[in-house]
Amino acid sequence: YSWQWEYGDGQSDTTSSSAPYTGATVADTYLVQHEESTQHTFADPGTYTVDLLVYNDYGENSTQHTIEIRPKLTGVSVTAEPSAVELGERVTLTATPQGATEHVTYEWNYDNSLAEEGSSNVSVHNYTAAATYNVTVTADNGVSTAVGFVLVKVQVKVTGLELSTDSPTEMNEVTTVTAAVLTGTDLLYSSDMGDGTTLYDQTSPFTYTYTYPGNYTANVTAFNDISSEWETVVVIIISSFTIDNVTTGSCTELGKTTTFEAAITTDNLDILQFTWNFGDGNTIEVLGSPNTTHRYATADNFTVTLKVENTQKVLWKTTYACVHEGISGATVTNDGPTALGQETTITITLATGSHYMYAVDFGDGGPLETFDGDTDVTHVYVSAGSYDANVTVYNEVTTASLTTTVMVEEEIVGVSITHNGTNQDFVRSQSVYTYQADVEEGTEVVYSWDFGYGEGIGTGSLQAYQYDAAGIYIVTVNASNDVSTSTNSKIITVQDIVQGLQLSSNATAEILVGSYINFDATITSGTDPQYTWMQCSTCTPYLDSQTITEPFGTVGTFEVSVTVANEVSSEEVSATIVVIHAVKGAQIYGDLEAGSLHAAGQVYKFSANVTEGNVDDYQWEVSKYGSTVETYTGAEVQVTFQDAGHYVVSVVVSNSVSDTEDSVTVDVIELVTDVTVSASKTVANNEENVTFTLDSSGTNLTYVWNMGDGSTDLKTAEPEVQHQYALAGTYLVTVNVSNHLSALQSSPLDVEILERISGLDMETTTTDTNYYAGQDEFTNFVATLDSGTSVTYSWRFTDGGRESNFNGLDLDEAKMVYTNLGSQTAYLAADNAVSHQNITRTIVVQKRPSISYVLPNASYVETLETVSITHQVEGSDLEYELDFGDGQSVSGDTLASPLFHSWAKTGTYAVSLMVENEVGREEHVIYITVLQRIEGLAINTNCIMPYCTNGFLSLGEELEYAAKWEEGNNMTFLWLIVQADGSTVTSEDETLKFAPAQLGSLSVTLTAQNWLNSATVVETFTVQEEIHSAELITSNIQNLYENATVAFHMDVRSGSDVFFEWNFRDGYPVFETSVSHQNRTFPTAGDYLVRVKALNNISEVVKEVAITIRELMCKEPVVERVGLSSKEVLRSSVVYLEVGVDTFGCTKYTVVHQWTVYQGSQCGINNITLPSSVDTKSTRLVLPKRTLDYDLYCVEYQIVYQDTPVVSTVRTTLRVKASPLMVIITGGTERTQSSAEKLSLNGTSSFDPDTGDNAGMTFEWNCAAYRTQDGQVDTTACAVADWSTLQYKSSLVFPVDTQNMAADTTFVFNLTVGKQDRVPQTTQQTVVVSV
Repeated sequence: YSWQWEYGDGQSDTTSSSAPYTGATVADTYLVQHEESTQHTFADPGTYTVDLLVYNDYGENSTQHTIEIRPKLTGVSVTAEPSAVELGERVTLTATPQGATEHVTYEWNYDNSLAEEGSSNVSVHNYTAAATYNVTVTADNGVSTAVGFVLVKVQVKVTGLELSTDSPTEMNEVTTVTAAVLTGTDLLYSSDMGDGTTLYDQTSPFTYTYTYPGNYTANVTAFNDISSEWETVVVIIISSFTIDNVTTGSCTELGKTTTFEAAITTDNLDILQFTWNFGDGNTIEVLGSPNTTHRYATADNFTVTLKVENTQKVLWKTTYACVHEGISGATVTNDGPTALGQETTITITLATGSHYMYAVDFGDGGPLETFDGDTDVTHVYVSAGSYDANVTVYNEVTTASLTTTVMVEEEIVGVSITHNGTNQDFVRSQSVYTYQADVEEGTEVVYSWDFGYGEGIGTGSLQAYQYDAAGIYIVTVNASNDVSTSTNSKIITVQDIVQGLQLSSNATAEILVGSYINFDATITSGTDPQYTWMQCSTCTPYLDSQTITEPFGTVGTFEVSVTVANEVSSEEVSATIVVIHAVKGAQIYGDLEAGSLHAAGQVYKFSANVTEGNVDDYQWEVSKYGSTVETYTGAEVQVTFQDAGHYVVSVVVSNSVSDTEDSVTVDVIELVTDVTVSASKTVANNEENVTFTLDSSGTNLTYVWNMGDGSTDLKTAEPEVQHQYALAGTYLVTVNVSNHLSALQSSPLDVEILERISGLDMETTTTDTNYYAGQDEFTNFVATLDSGTSVTYSWRFTDGGRESNFNGLDLDEAKMVYTNLGSQTAYLAADNAVSHQNITRTIVVQKRPSISYVLPNASYVETLETVSITHQVEGSDLEYELDFGDGQSVSGDTLASPLFHSWAKTGTYAVSLMVENEVGREEHVIYITVLQRIEGLAINTNCIMPYCTNGFLSLGEELEYAAKWEEGNNMTFLWLIVQADGSTVTSEDETLKFAPAQLGSLSVTLTAQNWLNSATVVETFTVQEEIHSAELITSNIQNLYENATVAFHMDVRSGSDVFFEWNFRDGYPVFETSVSHQNRTFPTAGDYLVRVKALNNISEVVKEVAITIRELMCKEPVVERVGLSSKEVLRSSVVYLEVGVDTFGCTKYTVVHQWTVYQGSQCGINNITLPSSVDTKSTRLVLPKRTLDYDLYCVEYQIVYQDTPVVSTVRTTLRVKASPLMVIITGGTERTQSSAEKLSLNGTSSFDPDTGDNAGMTFEWNCAAYRTQDGQVDTTACAVADWSTLQYKSSLVFPVDTQNMAADTTFVFNLTVGKQDRVPQTTQQTVVVSV
């Protein structure tokens, strides 16, 4: 396919693509979709019609599409008119888009939760609260967006300005001016202080320091962007002086003058009188001068006191002066060599010196230690060696350094002797052994040996030695060093080795058990041989002589071995002995019980064994009454006895040399089967006998009878018995039939035994009295007997003229409902198979008592208040009893209603009404509560400091709140605690334990009530968090000088409603504020103990810090930059920066130079780490090439007076640029060569000066040629090469066609090198080729 695009702007493109299918895959496809895309950039906005024509060899198709091109928004600016407005006034906001002006919509965000959207670039808005708002507008033209911002200040006009100051204040001290307004927001203050100084853009309160006394009128203006107001205030400044500091410098050497200098703050030094007391009995008075000198006669530390006074004021200041004698003639020695673990003493001696100390580095890696002078220095080294101990003797005026070498050796302990043999007490003769001496402890050890052979051997921890003859020798070694010596000896036995061992005996191949065998062992050589014999029947070796005799009392195969050994060698040999015996003691074993009978038809196992001998054959025979029944072979057989009788089982056991036999007898019987029991009768009374008979089969039978009545089982040899039962009941009779081998039990037989009836009577169980019944309710009748079983009962009841009947077996209970009051008749008859009995009883019917209600006119009353009680009761023949619960009651057969009663004491009384007759009783109880009214309700707490005080509570601290009252009882309580966030806690207990969980206001409400009245009390608290700890944090307070400002921050770790009390002890009043931080400037030298208290109503924490302000002794240095403030350099160049410094001859402080390089245009951030070789501590900075990458840098130089706040700074802007790429063609810019040579072009020496290599560089060659003689262009000379393959190589070989080339052809080759983000560079080489 070909795709022809016409974009409507005069531009077009043609692209091609292949079909997304083949002929085979499209055979059954009717529609195939093929897509193609392109990209085009329109240069100008507008509406364009894009035409597309698609064609191939078989046809074409075309389409059109309209596109609108809009310009891109490049930004939007916003203005506010006015930019600051009074609250309530409108502000007009205007947005101006850049890059596009049509089809633009605007979305406004007013920074107050309101927004507006539309096509207008102007918006008018009215703010309802004073603040500074960041208004945002987003412009959108459908293809791009831009965002703009503008700040709008909404303010309230300033009115009601009032001023106050803390004057009168002293000159050179801070005076505070406080401004307050009635209305106004975003306020700043400017003030003409009345002494020619104007302060700008201050916030209230602000401070100022007057340098002269007088009365000054300060004119203060309060202003914001829309208004201003001014007012004046009079400031009174009075004159004073202070002693800021008294210094003496460092210690003075004895014989030299000590200088004293006092730093005084005053406006009139001439009138001050200075009195110095030098502490050595000398004083001096000086007028108008704060400095003096003094020469001390002795070395010591002196307390110096200065008194400064004028006619109005006296101040005192104390300082200290030290005078030391100089050190001379110092020497150092030690008492080594020293044994390890012992003290080494180092002795220092001096010719002169006072107040000196020693600083000793003992040379063993430990810390530097200091010691008072005039003492010997001792040290214990933890390891042996040689150490250089460096000693510095010093005082405040002189120093001397000395060195002494200490030798420490470990004492020798535990000398031992070993050799490389296996047994340390024995060695072989004619063999060389290496002997080694070792010590457990000890260093620098020297050894000497004596092997006991009459000759001495030299030193060394290792010695090789050979003994030529057997014997006993003593080896001795002596170990020694500078601090100890030790000797040890060892006895060595020298032996010849064992050789040529043989074992012989008088044994044959097999022997009879009980035989004795002689064994003999022989060797050809060996010193002190020992013979160790062992039989594997016991496997226990034993020592014996060369010849032994051994008995063999058991059968088996035995290995007899002998080992011949001494301490340096051994040999072993063995022999095998086989022992056998005859067969004896045949015995039969089987699963038979001795003397027992055995069952016919069962299988029994028999086995045979012997007491001695190995068995070869077993022959079995089974006989009955002397006749053989069965025969068997084998060690184990199975035998079945078919019927009862007397049997004999025998066996013959044999081997090749002997035999033995055994037999057993077996009696066989039949098992029990088919057991059935029967009785002469199955129903009888307890006064007659019953006969039982059993039928069964089997031999040798025994019968055991169980009659089922708990009587003892009866054992008989006959199958029939008789039995009489004592008690009525149904019994299960069983019989167990057994012989010696089996047993079988009969199935149970049921036998029923009856009892005659006697003692018939009846009871009523539903009433309290027998023979009484309740009207219209069920009366339960129960029959009773003295004796009788399986009884049938018949009941008959009369109720007026009505009769009711009930009967049935075991029906010993009946129920009857009587409807008529009075006497009625009840009849009962009892029958069983052997007896009969009947009775008649009179029943009295009454109506059961019932209490409908007992009602008081009030359930809660005060004491002595009369209560009316009414009641309603039903029933016949009733008795009444009413108990009032206070010890009083009424009773009788009648009871009035209502009744009246009162109670004299508080409490809850149970009032009980009891009514009863013969068929029942009923009780009804009501409760009367007698109360007091609630009076004097209050809340009581266990408040203990510091957890609560004066209405303030501690957060998280639990208190117990208790209800307290003067009068009242039977009360219920409701507590309601409401915390600051609205959360509540409730309780209904008399007391409540609660720990506040929210800071702020907390109310506790207690309501108490009973049935007479209620009372409520409310207490309000403020919950604060206790201040547990705080830390007073300061900025750097080391080496502070005059006018130094220190930042203080009281970091409170916990606490709420915290205020801070600041006391700087600098003459200004103590003040309290809620701000936890303060900046304080100390204009004069001196010592200040700053005290800060963090406090709230329940706790406080106090912290202090000492501040020392010193006087600056030098003029600040002046620094000038050498060269321009902005500089550009190549990355491949060395960077040189330099400054000129004037310190005005200051020698009081160490001068520190520091260069720092920051990446970016701003110094102070993105610090660059420079190579360690770069010197940053001088007035000149040299950066080697390639130190910095391409970028803009801020280079900062600072000169600092060490340990002072003095610092002077200059900065230089440095831009590092890329260097030009270096293009180099080997051979230079022009060369000549013969056409017979290969024309090589090599640009690999080209490089990037900023990296030093050609990594990432690209190469491009171009060729031109002309005839050398006439300069005519030769278009064919360069065409001999395929430039598509050669053009972009860093080096190449150019083919020269000598046949077609004109004589003396000149080539001009251009090489262009490039690199990403770098400017390409080109060089040229001319090559003259002669044919």
